[in-house]
Amino acid sequence: MAKPHRIHIGHLIKMIFEEKGISVTEFARRINCARPNVYSIFDRYDISVEQLIDISEALEHNFFDDIQQKSGLITSLRTRHLDVHFD
Repeated sequence: MAKPHRIHIGHLIKMIFEEKGISVTEFARRINCARPNVYSIFDRYDISVEQLIDISEALEHNFFDDIQQKSGLITSLRTRHLDVHFD
């Protein structure tokens, strides 16, 4: 099976952040982190699920849908007959 395309999640977050037009300070407040950490997030290839949930809520954007569409991850898991549950 072909490996899904690698997604640079930080670039995707930055793109949506810029579309929303909020300040870095406001974004940092919404995700409960220091302002310099926001720039670190924009540089990341990987991020924890919990932090991505917080970012999704703060930006009112479902990054999990983006990941699914860009990577084919969910399709690949279903093809392998795996059940994935989210609590």
